[in-house]
Amino acid sequence: MAPVNDHIGPEFRAAFPTWDAFTAYVASRATTPEYDPARALHQIVAADFGQRLEAAGDHEWVLMGSLTLPGRASTEHPPRGFGQWTPGAGVDPVYRAARRANDLDMSALDLARPDAAEEERIYGPTIAGEIEQITSATDERGIGLGGLVRYSVEGSLTTSPNVKGVVKAQPVDPRYGPNSTVPVGDPILLTIDIKPPRKVAPTTAPLRSSRPVVAVDIPGMRPYLPLLHPTINQLADKVTALVGPAVSLRHLPGGPHHRYKDLFDITYMLNTAAIQAGPMRHAVLNNWGMSARLGITDLPEPYQIYGTAPGQPAIPWEEMTEQMRQKQPELRMYPSFSEMSRQLSEFADGLKHARPEDVWRPGQGWTRGPVATRDSTVNLRKAVRRGTARGTGRRPSGPDAPRNRRNPGEGGPPRSTL
Repeated sequence: MAPVNDHIGPEFRAAFPTWDAFTAYVASRATTPEYDPARALHQIVAADFGQRLEAAGDHEWVLMGSLTLPGRASTEHPPRGFGQWTPGAGVDPVYRAARRANDLDMSALDLARPDAAEEERIYGPTIAGEIEQITSATDERGIGLGGLVRYSVEGSLTTSPNVKGVVKAQPVDPRYGPNSTVPVGDPILLTIDIKPPRKVAPTTAPLRSSRPVVAVDIPGMRPYLPLLHPTINQLADKVTALVGPAVSLRHLPGGPHHRYKDLFDITYMLNTAAIQAGPMRHAVLNNWGMSARLGITDLPEPYQIYGTAPGQPAIPWEEMTEQMRQKQPELRMYPSFSEMSRQLSEFADGLKHARPEDVWRPGQGWTRGPVATRDSTVNLRKAVRRGTARGTGRRPSGPDAPRNRRNPGEGGPPRSTL
């Protein structure tokens, strides 16, 4: 097991002797409304804590959620269909377009057990114990980011079924040593959500992030290139969730809080990643949430977001997505709700009629695969209308099946390992 601070080298401490020096460096590079210093610092803290947690427990860790979006983008596909970029410093548009992350979403897949009760019995205490190893308000365990912050848990962690809580990263004066906490800035709060394996249930191998989690290059800090929950599974989680009510928060006063944010994440992935139909279809049909939470076995056709179809409670999707757009500058670049919804429907309905080897390509839609050329590209929307498109069946077989451990769901050319 590596030391929990092994990703921070002496170059970091030499470059940033104080929190002020560090924040000045970050502010000089995060200079646009979409990617400002506050967003960059939160991203850096998430990457630092994530690497510390991975070192504390020798597990098969995977990351998921919006923090991972830039690492899923195919390197040859910059975001398409988005609005004008704000002129500014050279932060890759792939980072600037991704919805900012509030949570650090992870799972330790090696702790999966055939029996759900046994998995729950060991998972929560194991992960909570490892978080305790790297958080403390009073001793060396909590020292992170080369001595510039001290990590502690706000309140207590829940341990069943997810390990959830809030970690406070308090900037400190490193000159006072590990046993003294001298605050020098406002704390950064990081929500952690460590999901049990049965609620993740990937249908193919984890994917190595194609880009570091942090957009800004930090001298002396090793780039965080974690394993990711497969893109086909992250997309399946969100596409299936939007066809039913928001089950997880249904008991809140005022009714469920619908997952408006998922539509932005779906739009991002559909405009930045190539997706192969066979493994994607398999991921949808075997999605844990669709069967366990919604009680359905397949997506409806035509695909409609819950709350927009006749006979369903009216959900203010257009109003609420517009509110999110106004609060988060990066979301102002996204298409309108109607266009995002149309694109999602095209993807979901076309998936049912695509061949296993066909590929969804940003800016093109469903195309004949595995290699699309200028002459051979065929948009499946025409085939769907004519009724001549071929179905994929429930469980793809052969070399394109999800049991292939070479990440068949990602399609397109090999990913970068920057």
